[in-house]
Amino acid sequence: MFISLLFSAERDEKIREHEAEIRRLTELLEDRDLEVRNQDALIRKLTEELEELKGLEADESSEDLEESDLERDELTEDLDEITEELGERDKKIEELTEELAKQTAQIDELTTELGERDAKIDELSAEMEKRDRKIDELTAELEEYKAKMRKCMEEHRKEEEKLANVTLDPETAHPRLILSKDQKSVRWEYMLQESPDSPERFDADPCVLGCEAFTSGRHYWVVDLAEGQYCAVGVSRESLPRKGPVSFNPEEGIWAVQQWGFKNRALTSPPTLLNLPRVPKKIRISLDYEWGEVAFFDVENKVPIFTFPPASFAGERIRPWFWVELGSLSLVR
Repeated sequence: MFISLLFSAERDEKIREHEAEIRRLTELLEDRDLEVRNQDALIRKLTEELEELKGLEADESSEDLEESDLERDELTEDLDEITEELGERDKKIEELTEELAKQTAQIDELTTELGERDAKIDELSAEMEKRDRKIDELTAELEEYKAKMRKCMEEHRKEEEKLANVTLDPETAHPRLILSKDQKSVRWEYMLQESPDSPERFDADPCVLGCEAFTSGRHYWVVDLAEGQYCAVGVSRESLPRKGPVSFNPEEGIWAVQQWGFKNRALTSPPTLLNLPRVPKKIRISLDYEWGEVAFFDVENKVPIFTFPPASFAGERIRPWFWVELGSLSLVR
């Protein structure tokens, strides 16, 4: 479309230039024609005067005849000069007429050429529009195919995903965390419990790990946070430091989401506030070891909460990770 407009403007500009030249030549011809008519009138007048002089010759004296001959000679000279000038002007008019015809022919040729070019441009524009529509159709088909592939892959991955029977590891539990006998739930207590100070135990942050460790495959488990006020769930590297404060982010080796009162956030670096329609009561944690993916879902609403960018676990054992500051949480059986 742009190309067509560009050539159309070029054509119009050239036509305007030729039309201006034709107007100039036409005006010049009209001026020449007016001059010729004036000269013709003058010739007629001089001719009439010359004839009058010839008629008077018979009646005039010899002295008068000499004077008349002199006047006649002057008129004849004037007439010859005018005739010569008219001849030159006629020649100029012929040249201008030829130039005008040439300009007109060039305009006709240019108009024909530009018309053919416009037709070709219109043809190319129509072909480009046709190709654009085809590209749009193919792009839409490709996006549809990709969506179907993603859906199939997701369904396939879900089919491969295994429910992990996660239990809490008492050897790692912070002294303020109390585990149930079946090791399926944990609650926070203000009073420190008497616990052996083993290398595996967290001594600064109220954390506990799951007993299970994963080095391959796809696994998931569900945590009930209904009684949790300040808690976090996810996974961590087994090499996560147990002594002293720990930064809750992937750089430290933790991939988790946190409930902080009535707010939820992903423990990225810095944390990402999650705009959820409501505070989830049950969260599904999904781990795809090979893909390095950790994802979280609201079980009751069946909607995703957050998915961390793919990480490289580099063959290290990955374990379920829990943090409880107030309240309690439990693993759904």
